Amino acid sequence: MNNSLNPKLWSPEGTLKKEVRNKLIEIVDAFREFLDFPVDFIDVHLVGSNASYNYTDTSDLDVHVIVNFDRIPATKDLTQLLFNLKKKSFNDNFDINIKGINVELYVEDVGAGTTSNGIYSLYKDRWVKTPTLENVQDIDIDINEELKYYRDKIYSAIFSDDVILMNKVLDDMYLMRKNALAVDGEKSKGNLIFKALRNEGLLDNLKETINRSTSKKLSLENLRKKGQLKL
Repeated sequence: MNNSLNPKLWSPEGTLKKEVRNKLIEIVDAFREFLDFPVDFIDVHLVGSNASYNYTDTSDLDVHVIVNFDRIPATKDLTQLLFNLKKKSFNDNFDINIKGINVELYVEDVGAGTTSNGIYSLYKDRWVKTPTLENVQDIDIDINEELKYYRDKIYSAIFSDDVILMNKVLDDMYLMRKNALAVDGEKSKGNLIFKALRNEGLLDNLKETINRSTSKKLSLENLRKKGQLKL
């Protein structure tokens, strides 16, 4: 809970600093080129904690690229999956941050609703939804029991070295947060649990283990040992 927006990003007047906005648009343009297929970006929104008053030192810059999924010749589920894979690949290939703050891209259908206390349009350079201190309250919710459950779940998946299981657990974490935000907003238990696990580095640990395990399974030496490759 802060009395002002993040001074690293915002001017005293409540507008996004010019150098921050320009760099974010540059990142979005780089992502557009990375997609390798033509798609119109309707707008780009800055949302989440750093578009409000409840940011912390570990809060990301949540950048939502707005696209009309109806213009893409595929089902919405398949389109979202494609964008998620491209976004993940983009983030894995490039370590992107602004003033020490990690930038997290997400592609969102124009028809989807975003739950955020503040929403700022990068293209229009103005607030779509202005954050207010009245909408941000001190959170006093006990999540210790649930947090222990999900910690154990993540550790069990990591120690199993089962890539399928680890990916399922990771997907479950994101789905839990998505559903919680849709129902109860930023103060929901699911969102608080997700943020706690992320701040502890457990989600990054899980992702890194998935990448290592996948690389190991696909390595030449491992394929030879299993007799799957003959030279």
